[in-house]
Amino acid sequence: MAADRSFLIAGLESAAPAPATDDVRVLKSRRITPGSARGEQGQAAVEGDAVVRVELENGFVLWSRADDLLRERGQAVGQRDGKTTWAIDFAPRPGRDAQRGARGWLGLGIRALDAFGVDLSGKAAAALGRKLEERQLGADTPAGLYRCSLKGNAAGDPGLTPVTTLSADARPLLVFLHGTGSSTQGSFGALWRDDSSAGVALRARMESRYGANVLALQHRSMTESPIVNALALARALPAGAELHLVSHSRGGLVGELMCLGMRDADADPLSPALIQTLFAADRTVARQLGLPPLDKTAAKARDAAYDADRAALAELLDELRAKQFKLRRFVRVACPARGTTLASGRLDRWLSVLDFISGEGLFGDVVDFMLAVVKERTDPRTLPGLEAMMPGSALTRLLQHPDLVVSADLSVIAGDIEGDSLWSQVKLLAADWFYGGDHDLVVNTGSMLGGLRRPPGGARYLRDEGAEVNHFRYFTNDKSIRWLTSGLMRADDSDGGFLPIESARHEAPRWREAVRRSRAASAPRPLAVVLPGTMGSVLQQQGETVWLDYWRLMRGQLGRLRMGRPDVEPVDLVGDFYGPMIEFLARTHHVEIFPYDWRGSVCDAAARLAETLERLLPEAEHNNQPVHLVAHSMGGLVVRAMIADGGAGSAVWQRIVALPKSRFVMLGTPNRGSHEAVRWLTGNNPTQRKLALLDLTKDSDDVIDIVRDYPGLIELLPFAPEGRDFAEPALWTALKAELKATWPTASASVLGGARQTWQRLLAAPPDPGHMIYLAGCQSATVMDYRVDAGGALDWPPHTQLTFDATAQGDGTVTWASGMLPGVPTWYVEDTAHDALCTQTRAFPGLLDLLMTGTTARLPATPPRARAGVPERFPMPELPFTDDLPDENTVRSLGFGGGAPTAWGDAPPATPRIRVSVRHGNLAYARHPVLVGHYAGDTIVSAEGAVDGLLDGALSRRLQLGMYPADNGSHALFFNDQPEAKPAGALVVGLGQVGELSPGLLEAGVRDALLDFALQVAQWPDDARFGPRAAPRSAAVSCLLVGSGAGGIPVSASVDAILRAA
Repeated sequence: MAADRSFLIAGLESAAPAPATDDVRVLKSRRITPGSARGEQGQAAVEGDAVVRVELENGFVLWSRADDLLRERGQAVGQRDGKTTWAIDFAPRPGRDAQRGARGWLGLGIRALDAFGVDLSGKAAAALGRKLEERQLGADTPAGLYRCSLKGNAAGDPGLTPVTTLSADARPLLVFLHGTGSSTQGSFGALWRDDSSAGVALRARMESRYGANVLALQHRSMTESPIVNALALARALPAGAELHLVSHSRGGLVGELMCLGMRDADADPLSPALIQTLFAADRTVARQLGLPPLDKTAAKARDAAYDADRAALAELLDELRAKQFKLRRFVRVACPARGTTLASGRLDRWLSVLDFISGEGLFGDVVDFMLAVVKERTDPRTLPGLEAMMPGSALTRLLQHPDLVVSADLSVIAGDIEGDSLWSQVKLLAADWFYGGDHDLVVNTGSMLGGLRRPPGGARYLRDEGAEVNHFRYFTNDKSIRWLTSGLMRADDSDGGFLPIESARHEAPRWREAVRRSRAASAPRPLAVVLPGTMGSVLQQQGETVWLDYWRLMRGQLGRLRMGRPDVEPVDLVGDFYGPMIEFLARTHHVEIFPYDWRGSVCDAAARLAETLERLLPEAEHNNQPVHLVAHSMGGLVVRAMIADGGAGSAVWQRIVALPKSRFVMLGTPNRGSHEAVRWLTGNNPTQRKLALLDLTKDSDDVIDIVRDYPGLIELLPFAPEGRDFAEPALWTALKAELKATWPTASASVLGGARQTWQRLLAAPPDPGHMIYLAGCQSATVMDYRVDAGGALDWPPHTQLTFDATAQGDGTVTWASGMLPGVPTWYVEDTAHDALCTQTRAFPGLLDLLMTGTTARLPATPPRARAGVPERFPMPELPFTDDLPDENTVRSLGFGGGAPTAWGDAPPATPRIRVSVRHGNLAYARHPVLVGHYAGDTIVSAEGAVDGLLDGALSRRLQLGMYPADNGSHALFFNDQPEAKPAGALVVGLGQVGELSPGLLEAGVRDALLDFALQVAQWPDDARFGPRAAPRSAAVSCLLVGSGAGGIPVSASVDAILRAA
C-alpha cells in the first residue's frame, strides 16, 4: 500500500497508550473520540493500513485495519479539501441487520477507537504465531504428552508432568485434547478448580477409574495441522491401549483422526489415490469468502503444507494399523467437525472474538501476533492448524467421506448461545460476520454433529442452550460437566442419557398418507394439483435418486444430471419444501402432485402437465368439482406456458375454468424472471455454493458448467422488456471478461430457446378472474447487479460483481417481477420464497383463496417498509457456508438457497381429541351445541330445539338481521344459568344450499371454536368455567352439521369438524 494512502475519521484526536509488544514496533498511537455527543467536531487522518482497536460500550474489543473497518462500518459524513470524512457506525443496515431488530444493538456503540502505526520489521504472522503458541503452552510444558495430577487447586492447574513410561495395562488411558490457541489448562483448567463442585466430583470418578492414567496432549494448534498432532499422539501411546478421549474445540479433530484406526476394513476408501485427491487442490470456502489468491510465496508454502499433511496422514494410518488402539470412550465438546466459518477468512475478527470471550484474554499482555495478523491481512490458509478447520479443507472432507465408517465411540456435547446477555450481543455482531445458523460464538452448532460416520447406535449427542453458553464455558458449566462425566463413565450398554445422532429421518412423511386418504375419500372433493418450483422435484437417473441424495451428491454424481444424460426422470416432490402444504390441502381436496424435470424448458413440462390434467379432468367434470392449480415458483411458469401454448394446453385451461370456482394460485412465481438466476450462473447463489462445497470432486465453476445448460434455469433469468437482454450471448461474454472470471457461460442455443419461452409468456394475457398471486416478504431480495471497479477503500483495487436489493420481495423474487397486471395479490409476512409452502399460518388463508377467491386471513396490501430503508440498497453478503452441508441441509437446497430448517426442530405433535357419541334429547346436552344454518332458512329442527332451550335467543338475533348464514360467519350463545342444559350454542353459517364443501365447513367450525375458546379464557370467575387464574378447558356437543339434504356426507361432516378442532 502507498504510504500516503490515508483517510479522515470524524472525531477528536488525542494520545493513546501503545499496546505491549515484544517483536513488533508501534510507531504512533492515537485515540479518536466521536464528538457528536457534545457538538464537537474534528477529523483525524489515519493511514489505510493502520491497526485500529475499537472498544464498544459492552466491552467487546474489535481489532481491524482502518480501511477494512471503514469499508464495512464506515459512513461518509462530509468533505474537506476534496477528501471524504468518515464516521464508524455499528447500527443496523438495510436488508440483513434489520431482521434482528434494533433492541439487540444497544451496547454496540463505540466507547473508544485507537489507531496504531505498526512496523513488523520483516516478522510474519506465522513466525509470531509460533511464539504465541510457545507462550500459551508454557516454557515448562512444551508440545508433548503429559500426565495430569488429579488434585484440585485455586488456579485450575492440572499439574502436568512429562510422561516417561507408559504401558497398556488393565486400566484405559484417558487423554485430554485442548482447543485452538490454547493449552490443557486453558481449555480444561476449570475442571481442576477447587470451587467447581462438578469438577471435584468428576476428578474423583476419574481417579477411581483411571488412576494415574489421566493424560493430556500439549500441541501446537495454529502452526501445525491436526494430522501432525494426531501422529505425535499415536507415536507416544503404547500399542494395544484402550483409549478414552476428551476433547475441546479443534482438539476433536485430533480425536477423530485417532478413530481412523477403527475404520471398517472391508469398505476402507482410504486409498493412496483418495488421499492424493483430497490434498490435490485448495477446495476450501476461501473463494466464496472473497479471499484473494495467495501470492506465489504463500501458495508455495501452502502446497508444501499439503505435501507434509499427505505424508503425515499416511504415517498416521500406518501407526494406527500397527498399534491397534481400542477407542472405547470419546466425549467430543464443541468440535468444528464439518469446519467453521469463524476461522475462514478474517482472522482479525476471529481473534477479536476469541480474545474477548476467553475471559482472561487469548494474548495476555502481548499482542504481536494480533497486530501482525491485522496489518498483513493474514490468510488462514497460510496457518496449517487453522486451514484444517475451514469448510472444504482436505481434513473436513476426509472426516465426512460417505464410505468411511468407524466403530470408535462418540458422545458429542454441542452448544448454542441464546437469550439476552453480553454474549448474545456479541453473537449479534459476530453473526453478521461469520454465521448462518446457531453457534457458541466460535463454532457453529451444526458442525459439532459432523465427523466420521458411526454404525447405528455408535454416536450420541446432547445440546446445551442458554444465555451463558459460549465456546469457553463448557467446563465451567455444571450441566455440561455432568454430561462429560456421563459420557466417560457410562456402561457399555447405556447411552448415558445422550440422544442418538440421526443424520436422516427414516419415517415415511405424513403427507404421503394424507394424499392417499384424499384420493380414497368417498365424497366428491375439489381437485388440487400441486406443482413444485425449481429444484423441487426429485430426479432419478437410471433408477437411482440423484437429486436430492446426500451421499451421491457428495460422491460427485451431480454430473449424472447433465443435459443429455439418458433416463433422467422426475419421480416425486421434495417433501421438506411441500409436505406441510400438501398435508393441509389433503384435508379438503383430492390431491395430485406433478413432479417435473426442472432442468428442462418450462414448455416441455407444460406439455406433460396438459397430458396429466387431461387424465384427471373427467372425474372433476363428472362430479362438477373445481380444479385448483397450486404452483410454487417455476411451477407457475409451467402452468402459464401450458395456458399459452395455443393448443392442447389452452384447451385444458378452458375446461378447467368452465368448472365452478376453479382457480390457479401462484406462490412466488417469477413471472418476469429473477436475478437469483444471475447469481446461480456467476457463482453467487447459496445453494450453488453449498453444492460445490459438498461435492468431493467439483468446485464452483464445475457446478456452473453443469447448470448453465439447463434450459429451465436459463428461462428464470430476468426477462422484463425494459431490462437487460439476458438472452444475448455477448452480455455474458462481456461480463465474464470484465470480471476476469473463470466460470463457463450458457450456450447461444440455450439462451435463444429461453428467448422463445419468454416471448410466449409475455404474449399471454393474465386471467385475473381465475388467477391469484401469493407473495412472500423478506427484508432483501436481489433486483439488479452492477460491475463495481472498487473505491478508495478497496486495496488493492479489484473489479467485483455487486448485487443490489429491494425490500419488496420474498428474498428470491421481487414483487415487481412476480406479480401480473390485474391479478389479485395477497402477502405472507416474514416468509421467504423457499418457505411459502411450509408456512403453516398461511394455509387457512390459502384455503380461503382456493375456495372463495378472497380471504381476510392474509393481508392484501404489502407490509410497511422499515423506516429509513431505501428503495434500492446493496444486497447483504451471502450467508457464509458455516460448514460442510449435512443431510438436513441438503434436503432443504432450493433455487433461492434460503436458510434451512433450524437444526433439531421436530414437527409439532398432532393433538389428541377425545370423542364420544351420544343419541338422545338435546335438553340433556351438557355442553354448548354446535349447529349449522343455511342462508335463507328459518330456524327449524335441531336448531329450533336449541333455540327453545335457550329461550329464543337464536330467533331474536335472526330477527335483528345479525344471524350467521354466509360461509365464514358464526355466532355464540351462552345459557344465562351456569348449570342449565345445554350450556349454549355455536351457530356456523353454511352459505347457500348446495355450496357447502368439507373445506368450507372446516374453516367455519374452526373460527367458531377459536372464538369459543377466547370467550372461555376471558369469562369471569363463576362455576361455569372455573377461576380465571387456573387453566380452563371446555367441550362442545356437535351435531352432524351440513349432512342434511343437499349437504355433504356424514363421514365428511365428522371429518371436517374433527379437523377444525
